[in-house]
Amino acid sequence: CPEGANVKIVVQNPLNGNDAPSGLRPNFIVLPHGILSLLFRGFSKGLAGKNTAAPADIANALSLGVEAAYKAVMKPTEGTILTVSRAAAEKARETAGEAGKDVARLWCDLTQAASEMLEKTPEMLPVLKKAGVVDAGGKGLLVVFEGMASVIRDDVIIP
Repeated sequence: CPEGANVKIVVQNPLNGNDAPSGLRPNFIVLPHGILSLLFRGFSKGLAGKNTAAPADIANALSLGVEAAYKAVMKPTEGTILTVSRAAAEKARETAGEAGKDVARLWCDLTQAASEMLEKTPEMLPVLKKAGVVDAGGKGLLVVFEGMASVIRDDVIIP
């Protein structure tokens, strides 16, 4: 991930069906109902009203999404998308204030933290270990984070 990238952020609530503002690329991710949508609803609320976002804003917004997702689950289970998202948010909060940290570097760091936690999910849930797989929701979140990293870092949408 390169240093020094500047990022302008446009936040939309993908849950309400609004069209993108004019001038934006017509690429949309349809988010399923459930934890992923709660994560991005909180993220969206954390960035509401901002035209640009600093690393601390991103870290705060991601933390709000994780908090909302955990609150929505009666008995949160570790080793799931919740754990992967929490690891990403913790990394973002931990590193957002580092000197020279920009949004692109922060996003790469939090994506790496999510990836590392995803690999640990089979150790947290015996059913995953028995099947020899990682958590599917956590993997889906990682794919979204990787796609966002590509756009933030290189302005490239992964096909």
